[in-house]
This record gives sequence, C-alpha cells and structure tokens, in this order.
Amino acid sequence: MTGVSDPPARQTRTGTQRMRWVFVAICAALSIVLAGSVLANFLGARQLADTVVRGQSAMLFHLLHRYAPPGPPPPDDASLRRAFDAGQELGLTYAALANPHGAVVEVGEPTRGLALSDAPPEAEFERVGGVVRAWSRQPPGLLGDFPEGKGRPPRRRGPGLDGPPPRDGRFGPPPGRPMGERPGPGRGAANPGPRFVIEFVPTQAQAMADRALIDLLVGLGSIVVLWVGALAFWKLSQRASEAESELTRKQHLAALGEMSAVIAHELRNPLASLKGHAQLLHEQAGEAKLQRKAKRVVDEAVRLQALTNGLLDFVRSGRVQPETTVVGELVRESVAGALATVETDLDAAPKTWKLDRARMRQVLVNLLDNAHHAAPETAAEVSVRVDADQLVIEVHDWGPGVPEEKRAQIFEPFHTGRTHGTGLGLAVCQRIVHEHGGTIRCDEHPQGGALFTVTLP
Repeated sequence: MTGVSDPPARQTRTGTQRMRWVFVAICAALSIVLAGSVLANFLGARQLADTVVRGQSAMLFHLLHRYAPPGPPPPDDASLRRAFDAGQELGLTYAALANPHGAVVEVGEPTRGLALSDAPPEAEFERVGGVVRAWSRQPPGLLGDFPEGKGRPPRRRGPGLDGPPPRDGRFGPPPGRPMGERPGPGRGAANPGPRFVIEFVPTQAQAMADRALIDLLVGLGSIVVLWVGALAFWKLSQRASEAESELTRKQHLAALGEMSAVIAHELRNPLASLKGHAQLLHEQAGEAKLQRKAKRVVDEAVRLQALTNGLLDFVRSGRVQPETTVVGELVRESVAGALATVETDLDAAPKTWKLDRARMRQVLVNLLDNAHHAAPETAAEVSVRVDADQLVIEVHDWGPGVPEEKRAQIFEPFHTGRTHGTGLGLAVCQRIVHEHGGTIRCDEHPQGGALFTVTLP
C-alpha cells in the first residue's frame, strides 16, 4: 500500500547513500594526494634534468680546458678539434671561442647566429630546440687581455685571415687601451671578454624529462580512471539501491497480495449473501424509506464486490499463456465490454499477435473505463500499430490529463483519483503487461488529455 512506512528499508537506503559519499570523499582525497605527488615528481625531475645538463656542460668545458686551454695564447684549431672529438661521446655538436664580434675559433655548425651579447651574463645555458647552448664564465687574461710578449694569437680559419690579426679587440686590447690593461668599472659590460661556447645534445636529461612527462600523464590518467571508477561505483550503487528498494516493495506487495487474497476470498461469499438479501429486502419493502436503506446496502455490497474482485485480479498468480490472437477481435470485444464510447483506428494493426487474450482484454477494458471516467461525454480513442517489431496499443481520453509528477504513482496499488475507485485497475494493467514482457506508460497527448501506451514484444 502507498504511504506505508518501512523504517528498515529507509535505514538501508540511508546507509548506502552514506557509504557512497564516504567512497567519493576517499576518491577525492586520493586524487589530491596523487596529483600532488605526480606534480612534485614532475617538477623535481625537471630540476634534476637541469642539474644533469649543468653537469654535462661542466664535463664538456673541462675537456675544452684540458685539450684547448683558453690561454694565453688562445687555443688553435687543432687543439679545439681534439677537444671536440673527445667531447662527441658526451653529445658535443659545436665548440667555439667567441667574443663580442662572433666566433674566433670554432668546430662544428651552430644552430643559430653566435654573439656574446645574446647571452645574459647570469645565464649558464639556454635551450635551442633539442640542443643546449652553454656559455663558459669569462676567464681572466684571455685574448685581448693577455700581456704583450706572452705569445700571439693563432691565425683564424677561413679565407682572408692569414695576415696579422687586426687590433680591434678580438686579438688584442681595444683601441685606446694599452696591452694588458684591465677594463675599468662599467667597461666590461660594454666590451665583454671572450668565452667558450658549446652546443650539445642532453640525451640523459631529455630522457629524464620524457620519463617525468610520461609519469605525469600516467598519474593524471590514474586520477581520471579513479574518478571514472568512482562514477561507475556511484551508478552501480544507485542501481543496486533502487533494485533493492524495488525488491522490498515487491515483497511487501506480495505479502499484501496474499493477505488481500485471503480476505477477498473469505468476504466473497458473505458479500454475495448480503447483496442477495438486500436486493430481496429492497423488492419486498413497502415503505420508500426502507427501500432507500435497502438500496444503499445493495450499492455498498456491489462496491465491496468490485473491490474483492479487483484484489483477486491483482494477486492472481501464474504465467500468462500467449496464443495467436486476432487483434481486431480483441479490440472489438474490449470495446463492447467497456463503459466508454470508443473510436477505433485499426488500419495499421496487424492481423494476429501472440498474447494472452483474456488478460489483455482485461487491460483494455480497464483503460477504456478510466477514459470514460476521465471524460464521460467524449468518446475515447483506441489505435493499434506495429513499431519496431512491437505491438503498440494507444488509448487516448479527452480528460484533464495526469500531472507529470503523478504519472508513476497512478500505477501503484490503491492509488486513485476517484471517490469510489478501488485504485487497482491500472495496477492490474501494469502487472499483466509486465507479465507479457511489455511496458505501459502515461503521457500527455499533444491535443490534450491523457495517452496510455501499451507496448508488447
């Protein structure tokens, strides 16, 4: 029955809902911890990769200083080539000694133009695509600052550079400053000294950065999977809770049905006897007042008989027995047994369909009676068609319709909107349709009124 409280079921639903929220909170906490962990690992790996790059550049500069000391005098091509060959195993692709005007001595091809003014004084290395360009710290007493008589710079490679080097600051002190004089404050920034420049491929650092990126993506993917799992758990838990509630409701209705069947069966014979004697009293009573009272007893007995018959129909057990049925005859028999005036549309109806004829006739009669009570002065409409290999029966009335929030409740037992209704007609319809493996629903018709749709496989 509707409105009957079920404290154990309510406590079970509350416990299940609390468990779902606890699971979501745990997933949120794990997501935050996992996100923080993978982000910290990613940033740490990036810092470690920078450290590896610095270490690799330090090793390469050590080779340069070992095979091609910065001077004075500055290194020549052969010494720089030896240093370059030794550093290729460490990923070295370019080495040069550069001043503000460009490379003085170089081996290999740079990735872009070379100028000391491009590198900030505080920068130790910069990334150029997949290659790292590193600048050594400016060594004292190199090139333009080495004392006179301590050696001359070697000749540069390239055409037109075999003569004596120009004294423009690249191979000697700038004009206006004696040889060996140190630049004063503020002059070093305008005319920085020469520095070693190298370019190398940071294979180990790049591998570490790629692995850190992969770990970050795996961590973020794990968070997504965790939340997908949480959402799936929420949905499954919700469905399990709904299924459990539905099972509890069905068990409750089954127990109620058994009890109602016993009561209806026990009341059936006394009611028949009461009705017969009341009708006899109504016929034999001489006074009008006594006749009215006997008539009231007869009416109430008839109403109780309808209630007991409805209860017995609702709790009737046993499977449906489908058989090949002529659909047109079934509809005409149902219309003949209903209270309403009915307009039928059987143009798209199939000739036969396999169903339980007697019980589907009961469904149609109940739906047509409901249509009659909703709009007694207007003819109901019945149409039958086949849609996607399913038999579709529609009953349309011109009444006020059913509010959307009550469309699921009208199929519950003992739910009725009429003063003298039993509330079992639509419940019986739903049970019979479900036993056929079909569905029944109530919608609003586009032209007004209620539209009941029965779909049978």
